[in-house]
Amino acid sequence: MQKMKVTELMVPVADFPRISEEASFEEAVAVLEKAQEDFSSGRSKQRIVLVENSQGSIVGKISPMDVLRGLEPQYDSVLAYSRSKGLASSYDHIMRTVFERGGFWIEPLEDLCTKAVDIKVKSFLKRITEQQTVDADDSMDKAVHRFVLGRHDVLFVTSDRNLQGILRFSDVYREIRRVIKTTC
Repeated sequence: MQKMKVTELMVPVADFPRISEEASFEEAVAVLEKAQEDFSSGRSKQRIVLVENSQGSIVGKISPMDVLRGLEPQYDSVLAYSRSKGLASSYDHIMRTVFERGGFWIEPLEDLCTKAVDIKVKSFLKRITEQQTVDADDSMDKAVHRFVLGRHDVLFVTSDRNLQGILRFSDVYREIRRVIKTTC
């Protein structure tokens, strides 16, 4: 993996469906559903949906997990509280806080959906962080370390601070598996 560069497994940004950060919750669900249908049918190789700002720059991605967070905005307050206390990785603390505070998912799903009508994608998208980026010329070793330590499903690939593509963990794992099969 030391000799392989990130660009060898990267998928260009142009290959991904996009949605505006100003789009509604309902639009996000529809775009994710279409991306999944296209992927399942073989019409597309991507089911990741990228989010762009009003200038057309990619600012993050959305996933089905983000939709769940969008339905229940209290998750963000618990996560923010845990981070402020230095407990971002304390799953037990977060779970205890959720149950102590109560109120999570106690309303029927239909009621949560009704409230989600006014939610914009920007309020629940997964924004790009520095820990989620690699340079196009980086070796695959650096990318593997970022995947493992950050438990990311994708990394955003940049060149001169411009987003060039997405490196998916599934592609990296497929390459690692190929090497293991042929050499181990």
